[in-house]
Amino acid sequence: MKAFEELKEKYAAGIAHTFIFYGATFDYASKHTSLKNFLIQRFTGMSENRKSIIIYDRADGITFPTKSDENFFSSVVNDDLVNLYGGQIPRDPLSAFDLIGKALKKDHFALIVDYAESILPSGEMSSLSEADRTAIVSVLKWAKDEEEIKRKGNPVVLITSALSRLNSLLREPSARIESIGIPYPGPEERQEFIDETLVAYKSRQKPLKFDKDFDPSHMARATAGLAKVHIVDIIQRAKLQHKPISFSFVKDRKNDIIRAEFQDVLQIWEPEYGFNMIWGHEHVKVFLDKNVIKAVRAGDLRRVPKGILFMGPAGTGKTELARALAYECGMNFVSWNIGRMKERWVGASEEKTDKGKWAIISIRPVIVFIDELDTAISRGNHGDSGVTNYQMKSLLEFMSDESYRGEIVFLSATNKPEDIDFALKRTGRFDVKIPILPPTPDETPGAFIGALRKEGIQHNIAPEQLKDLTMNESSWDSSRNLVGSDISAIARKAYAIAQDAGNENVEFSHLEEASSLIKPSTQDMAGMIASAIRECNDLSLIHSFYRKESPKTKSSRTEEEKDSPAYERALVE
Repeated sequence: MKAFEELKEKYAAGIAHTFIFYGATFDYASKHTSLKNFLIQRFTGMSENRKSIIIYDRADGITFPTKSDENFFSSVVNDDLVNLYGGQIPRDPLSAFDLIGKALKKDHFALIVDYAESILPSGEMSSLSEADRTAIVSVLKWAKDEEEIKRKGNPVVLITSALSRLNSLLREPSARIESIGIPYPGPEERQEFIDETLVAYKSRQKPLKFDKDFDPSHMARATAGLAKVHIVDIIQRAKLQHKPISFSFVKDRKNDIIRAEFQDVLQIWEPEYGFNMIWGHEHVKVFLDKNVIKAVRAGDLRRVPKGILFMGPAGTGKTELARALAYECGMNFVSWNIGRMKERWVGASEEKTDKGKWAIISIRPVIVFIDELDTAISRGNHGDSGVTNYQMKSLLEFMSDESYRGEIVFLSATNKPEDIDFALKRTGRFDVKIPILPPTPDETPGAFIGALRKEGIQHNIAPEQLKDLTMNESSWDSSRNLVGSDISAIARKAYAIAQDAGNENVEFSHLEEASSLIKPSTQDMAGMIASAIRECNDLSLIHSFYRKESPKTKSSRTEEEKDSPAYERALVE
């Protein structure tokens, strides 16, 4: 277990003897062993100055893994135990921490505090109970002030699900308490665990059955984002329902677990199509192919952007393009709804933020999609006791971490890039800002053909016919600003018209009728186009139709394009 190896290194170096384990602390630490039992085994097996183990949690009070540990503890604190507590080991935090502190000073012990957030909670000290305040101060003194505990090298481990749930005083650098995160298992660890579980079931004459097109290696990939306890849950449910383990079975249960665990803050999607189903945006696809897809496959992570911001009006296909990119890369795809991370209870929002980060780290390589970033989060005084600023700071640090370059690619979509906090937009977070704009007149016929194909609609329409298509009794031009969602709506309407007329295939007349009935999206299209172009930090990523050009190149444009109102309005000012 890497987290324990980190503890050993820091303990041996004298950096600290008090530690916080947070993250996936509920998961198996080794094979099918809980974290608490794993720590008991490791501390008991320490060859130098063998430690007796003390365990404390608010429900059970002071407990011990063995009777010998209990007897040794009682002998060390016998006088206080008899004189102050009538020979009975107390369980309330005030008395228990007093007695534990005395034991740690007198002899060789290791202390494990489980569910530490229930004893050392976050919040202002003035608002906490006397027992909580005393427990917090006791731990701080054990960590940095008590010389007897330091000399004896007695390790203290606090276990919590989220670092933010512990009092902030314990997390300050001056506290000399080291925080060690426990991530969700990666693909190799999941594969090893699944293989071990299969062997265990086989040894009990209860071999697991897999679907014919699904094997343990597929299961290891399909369970990205899950803990080992979740994998056991899936296996047990399959056994209970007498079903073979299949991709659909794993996917359905995984969705239930993710939904319950992250409450719609984090959703893991399975991209179903690539760039072949996305019509247009060819210059964007070329850029993504060179700088993300091929770079990731070749391991040239220096070329991969930390973050990519898609900008442009709603309906231009920003989200579809993001999913198709994940499909082409072979990367996992996660939708992170930052706007839903706020909670009314102290520490709950921070916990959601931290849990989301750990889950994302565990399923690398991954594309993290944040929709409508302009409304999701920002800095400033929000009247929420600093929750939003904590989330913003946490997100900024996460996005800036160079160790994740090429393994975690942040991708966001917005139609108002000017409203996004500058700290998020800067290079080093969203390195690349790409306008995703409505199709040009030359692209529109192909966009219609692409929409018909994507919807699975049979038709007898040639692309050249679409140049004569009218919209609401006017010839189509770029001032109409049809976006992809409008084109798809027209294609579906044409299909309905054809079906109602008893036709199997859509004809040009059906599409023409549909285009006269469907209204394009009504929004500040020109303003959103201009905003996307202004915010773009690489002119090669702006389609030539929308790009501001020199007089020499502008003179070569067709008269129709030069007279386009959308073209004139969208020029960079």
